[in-house]
Formats: sequence, structure tokens, C-alpha cells
Amino acid sequence: MPETAFVKVASRSAVVSLSATQAKVAQLPLGAKAVVYGSPGSGKTTALKALYLAKVAQDNPERVETHEVLAIAASREAANLLRDELALAYQGATSGPMARSLSSFAFQVLRHQALARGTKAPELISGAEQDLILKQILETAGELKLDWPKQINAQVMSLRGFRAELRDLITVCLEYRLTPEELRTLAHSANKPEWVAVSALYASYLERLREPAFENRHDASTLLSVAAELLESGEGFTEEVAAVKLVLIDDAQELTPGARRFIRALVSRGAGLVLFGDPDTATLGFRAADARSMTTLMQEVGAQPEQFVLLSEHQPRTAGIARVLGNLSAELPSEQGGLQRRDYVSARELIETDESLERHVFNTAQAETAWMARSTLEPLLAEFDPKGGQPVWLGLDLSQNRDLTALAGVQRNGEKDGKPCFDAWVEVWTPGDTLSARVLRDKQPYDLWVAGGFLNAPQGENISLRQVAQALAELDSDYRVENVAYDRYAFRRFEEEVSELGLSVNFIEHPQGGTKRGKPQDGMSEGLWMPGSLRHLEELILEGRIRLKRNPVLISAMMSAVTETDRWDNKWLSKQRAINKIDAAVALCMAVGAAMAGDTSGSIDDWLKSLHA
Repeated sequence: MPETAFVKVASRSAVVSLSATQAKVAQLPLGAKAVVYGSPGSGKTTALKALYLAKVAQDNPERVETHEVLAIAASREAANLLRDELALAYQGATSGPMARSLSSFAFQVLRHQALARGTKAPELISGAEQDLILKQILETAGELKLDWPKQINAQVMSLRGFRAELRDLITVCLEYRLTPEELRTLAHSANKPEWVAVSALYASYLERLREPAFENRHDASTLLSVAAELLESGEGFTEEVAAVKLVLIDDAQELTPGARRFIRALVSRGAGLVLFGDPDTATLGFRAADARSMTTLMQEVGAQPEQFVLLSEHQPRTAGIARVLGNLSAELPSEQGGLQRRDYVSARELIETDESLERHVFNTAQAETAWMARSTLEPLLAEFDPKGGQPVWLGLDLSQNRDLTALAGVQRNGEKDGKPCFDAWVEVWTPGDTLSARVLRDKQPYDLWVAGGFLNAPQGENISLRQVAQALAELDSDYRVENVAYDRYAFRRFEEEVSELGLSVNFIEHPQGGTKRGKPQDGMSEGLWMPGSLRHLEELILEGRIRLKRNPVLISAMMSAVTETDRWDNKWLSKQRAINKIDAAVALCMAVGAAMAGDTSGSIDDWLKSLHA
């Protein structure tokens, strides 16, 4: 149970329930340099509010005015919430907002300077305006002689997502105060040829910002940099800014180099500095934030800060969850190595072995909701070559122009517990001319898959059905193709290509989905529609009766797929977003359905006899 600490605020006394550590934080002196670590729910923001209110309480011998304590939140939304909570607790008149974002305070520094000089008031350059500037520069790429790698073509450069990536890279350069020349040098040393082109574009971007139309206009990064320069020169220390005696920063793990520079200048005249955060939860690394920023900033201001660790009152309810959270936190590359979660792993009653709990790290949000977890698939992955001349069953998932087309093969390889076992593999195609654009759009390494021989990318903006038909012909030559399960989409065009090759194989329709139209045809096996074939594939996987030839395209498809269910408990594969490609997994389902619909129910002796037939 937390201790109760009495904190007097404004003209009345209020009793705030604080832990012993929170109470110590609330008692810090004005000039303190301190760091408060805590996991989500541990009460970091509560401790910040308690310290703020204690300093502005009427009967505090060290009392200061509200404008002399600067409370900084990580975003405008968080600042608004903190401001309202502080104002509600304070219930008194103030000379300004009781909490704000760092950009808001930096903007105030620039506005005061403009008023003092009689110059144009500062303005922010919006993200949309940055995007327009970059778009205009890219349209004149020929004049700038930007030496892009061949995969970054005109189509790629026209994408909004590509410009967003450029904005992030330029932001990082501005945060670290890199010049275009220094970026070019880094490009050569890091073997990043695309950075060479970006360095020229970056130089053009900076030139645009120096034009008269952009006088005293700043993007988010240059705003902090210019404000820091003013403080470092002393010019930015107006009466209001100089009055700040204590700076409190919430979510300090998200501080960027530019933000640290601004804060360092702000407290250079003796103001106290207290940082609140959780290095394990830093999320803005792509914008140059550093999970070690709390320690780094204190080193930069030359302080040996007092450290506080808030241990969460919201303990995980099970020993297994506590153990996993504590151990995972300790493995993260943050500055304290999970110090704020030490209670998760130190309490004896919480670290009992729980074999029913597994830990999984997901690289994408899609993987978290995946139909199949990587740990389930990994034991099934293998390197093998199908046996020539033996029966195979195929599944064909044809696609739209920008999607993937997949052809899956299944071959019986034995028996386990009286049930058939199979080998399975896929071959996948995608249009080569749009590959680079879709790498950026879909956030998938199609180019690496092509280079590794896992994905075919013939020239053209559309899938070459002729090449798919030729691949089918090769399979028919090397193996005994029993059946090819297909979906109706685009099959008519594919059938024409097959006919032109003179290929004669047995095609069987395999409808998708759990609707009425997707029921198996009269006299047809349950496996020849998606709910049935999916059930068969799940059984093979969970019972370890299938080997999957290692292919990242197939693995990605199976981890991107989710299942949908109707009111009759029919299940089929689906995807959450258009950029998730599940074609290879769908083709595998179809191939398995075709195989299970074949004559595979006999004994192992019958199967062995069939090999010599």
C-alpha cells in the first residue's frame, strides 16, 4: 500500500495519495537535477504533478509562481491534458499555461525575439508544406542531377510515402546538425548510394528555406535549433524565459538531439531539471529520439542527478507474465536495463516457472495478429527437393496486376500415426516494373526476395500469365500432376495461355470464402473449398505432418494472414490491409485441399506400391 503524503496547494490543502518514492520526488528543491524512472502505470506523471503543485503551494517556504515552473509534455495533446489536470488541482489564477509542449515553448522564445527586433513573427512550416517543397524539388531532379540508384525511378519518386521517408531522413540530419556535405561523406563510408542523391536534395531543401518567402519560418527541427541558438547567445532569455527556475519533462525518453540542446541552454543559468520517463518505451527513434537521452542530457548539463525508480502498483496477475515482462525489459538496449521493472523479477512469488507461457517478439502489427506464429512454423521449415516422377497436387492463386501470383505444390512423403504426411513448396511471381514502388508502398523486401531467388519478377507492369503457364508445364514434365486447384479469378485468361502451350492437366475449382457460393460442388471433397482446405492445412501444421520448403515469401504470407469466420464456424484466410500479401498461403491451402481430395487414405503399403506403379 502506498504511503500518504500531504501536499498543500494554493490557498487550500489537499491530500494526495503518494508512494514513498513519489513523496520524495515531490520534496525535491528548486535547483534539483533528478531522473525519475517508471514503467507505464507506475505514477510518473502523478509524481510530476505533485512536485509542480508542491512548488507553487501558498505555504511552501520555497514557493514560486506558476510561470517559474515549466512542465513539458511529449505532445500537444499530452500537454493539454496535463495543463487541465494541473489547473484543476491548483484552482488559482495563473499568468500562462501550466504545461506545454517543447515546440510551443521554443516558438514563444522566437516570438519574443521577433517582437524585440521588430521583425516578422515566426511561423511553422506544416508537414503538408514540407511535402510540397520536396515534391517540387523532385520534379526538377534532372536539373539537380540527383544520382539515384536504379530502383528509385520516377514512379517511386512520385509516391507520397517516398517523400515521407525523405522528410524523416532530413529531420534526422537537422537534429544532428549534419550539413549536406557531411551526409555525402557518411553515404560513402556507410555504402548508402541513395544518401548521395539525398544530400543534393537536402542542400536544395535548405536553399529553399533561405528564400525571402520563408523568412522566420521553421519546420519542427529547425524551430528547436534556432531557439537553442538564441538561448545560447543570451538573446533568447527574455524576462519571462529567465524567470524559469525548474523544468519538469514528462516522457523524457522521447527527447531528440535538438530537444536536448534546447533544454540544455534553457537550464544553463541554474534552473533545476527533473526528467520523468521509461527508456524501454521510446518510440520516436525514426525521428532521432534516443532511449538513452535521459542519461545523456544529464551528462550534457554536467549533473550527477539523483535517481528515483517508481515501482508499479499494477503488478501482472500471473507469475509467468511478470517473469516475461521483467526479463524482456532487462534485454532492451535502454540505459537502465529494466531497472524500473525490477519488482517484476525480484519478488519470489512472481518468478515461479510457468511453462504454459511463451514470449514472442513481433516485427509488425500484422504479425501480432497472424494466423500462424513464427514459432509454430519454424520447426516445419526445411530444405528439400521434391521427388521427380511422383504425384503432386497444385494450388493456383492468380492475382491482380500489382499483387502476387502463387503456385503451390504438395507431395506425399510418408505417414505418421496412420495419417499422410506431405512436402510443400511455392513459386511466386510479381510484376518487375513496379517492384521498387511497391517495396516502399507495402513495406516488404520484394527486391531482396527477388535477389534471393524466392520471388520471380519478370519485366512488365502486369503479371505474365504465360510464365506461370510455362512453370506449370515444367512441373507437369518433372512430376505427375494429379490436380490443379484454382479460384475463378482471372482463370479464363490463364486457361487460354495453358491451351496455347498444348498443356493437358486436370483443373478443379476451389472456391474461396465461407459463403453459399463457396460450398464444395456436388460429389466434391470438403477440401476443395477454403474452409475445408484451411482445416486440413491447420491439422497438418499442428500435428507436424507437413514440411514447408523454406521461403520468406511463404512465411510472410502465413504470418500476414488472419482468419475470418461466419455464423456456421466456417473459416477462411483473409488480410487486414491491402499491403498484406497472403497469396502464397492461399495457394498452399488450395494445394493441400486438392491433395486431401485425392486418394491418400490408403495404408503406407498402398502408398509405397503407388511409387512403383
